[in-house]
Amino acid sequence: MKKILFLILICVLPSAFAEKGKGGGDVVNNAGGSAEQNMVYAFQNFSEFAMSCLHSPLCQLSGEERNLLNELQKNAPLELRQSLKFVTAAYLGSQKYQTDAAVGAPILINQEALWKTDGRGYDLADAVELVALALSAHVPQFTLAARMSLAQKISAVAAQQVLVFRMDHYAQTQIQVSVLKSSRVEHVLVEDGADYWLDLESLLQQKLGCPLESLKIFGLSWHNIDTSQIGSDFIQISFSGPIEWTCSGEGNSQRASLTVVFKARPTEMTIQSYMQNPTADRLQIRNEPVRLLLSGASF
Repeated sequence: MKKILFLILICVLPSAFAEKGKGGGDVVNNAGGSAEQNMVYAFQNFSEFAMSCLHSPLCQLSGEERNLLNELQKNAPLELRQSLKFVTAAYLGSQKYQTDAAVGAPILINQEALWKTDGRGYDLADAVELVALALSAHVPQFTLAARMSLAQKISAVAAQQVLVFRMDHYAQTQIQVSVLKSSRVEHVLVEDGADYWLDLESLLQQKLGCPLESLKIFGLSWHNIDTSQIGSDFIQISFSGPIEWTCSGEGNSQRASLTVVFKARPTEMTIQSYMQNPTADRLQIRNEPVRLLLSGASF
């Protein structure tokens, strides 16, 4: 049994947002929060969520809903050539989104409507529902009831496919990692409920040096803060769990234990004050290099 040990330092700016997503579709207008990132991810991967609903017994689609979903799938390539744009409430008022009744029309999203009264932003299931509503507005020949019902069903399936591991050791912290179980290559998303959002799966694929045919995550857990790894302006936080992957064209899978290390800091308090009273503030992940450690047996 051959042993492997990787230490990978990744330099990323997770909140960089004026870019072309891997699924296509332009993203414009300074939207760097995790709620906005979830909207972008839902938009760029909507076809995958819709397909999961099509094959899920949870959806129980009516005839009109099935026809609508098929229409959305057919339109997906054209939709992804257009833009998702974030604007303020001053522009849209109480509307959550605005778009024209035409396939491929740009979608305007009310940035402020993506944040709930408890301070939490839209999670991925919320984002999938809003994207479904906006895209279905492009095909107004379907009834509003069918469009709203289908959006809720796709969102419900998305919620079932997402395993969320929250860093809940400290009361106000909203840091979490989400694993999307909807495909052979599972997506791993890290966010802090504010400005930080990171697609870990794409970085793993890049650093493993091969196109991935499959990637499976077998449970993750956040570690307690290591008091020996506290700097003057940061706290080191980490999570770990076993993973298994197969490179495209290779028959044998490989397994390793994955540990991911971030730097974080309290929103308002000093590091020293926070460690004395960690329920009094919330942690946010800093936009700095992320450390990945993969160790274990390769076979």
